[in-house]
Amino acid sequence: MTVSLAPNIVIRAFGAEDDLQAVLDLAHRAFGAIPMTPPSGVLRETLQDFRERLADQVLLIARERDAIVAAVFCVPKPPALYLNRLVVAPEHQRQGLGRAMLEAATREALRQSLTKLSLSVRIALAGNRSFFESYGFRIIGAHTHPGFSEPTSYDMEKSLV
Repeated sequence: MTVSLAPNIVIRAFGAEDDLQAVLDLAHRAFGAIPMTPPSGVLRETLQDFRERLADQVLLIARERDAIVAAVFCVPKPPALYLNRLVVAPEHQRQGLGRAMLEAATREALRQSLTKLSLSVRIALAGNRSFFESYGFRIIGAHTHPGFSEPTSYDMEKSLV
């Protein structure tokens, strides 16, 4: 599966020719720029953590020429494909790339014969929640990070059937 966006962005599965360090750096840069408590767990993740994810997860990336500008790990959790670490480079946000990544993840879920997409989003990031709702996700639950007394994240899901 390869999808081309204007002008020079292509979305496809991560391959051996791609630079996983660039994906990790993008995730650290983008998630590090978001003020949230507790901080995103991705900020503690290493290249080895990302390598281990590739053993049983599909990593979709968006490339603009030689740069990786968006990524999402797709974790099969039947009947859903769980989307983890969806990241778009700050300079590419609000240009339709996040939606294009969700569309690519939808195609991946259908390719794997899965009937839902699922993800978690921080409650404090109302704009992110609204973005996912605009794509058809709905809140199905909430969970609390260790050390907090109130929920900190929503679990969201979108049916594909």
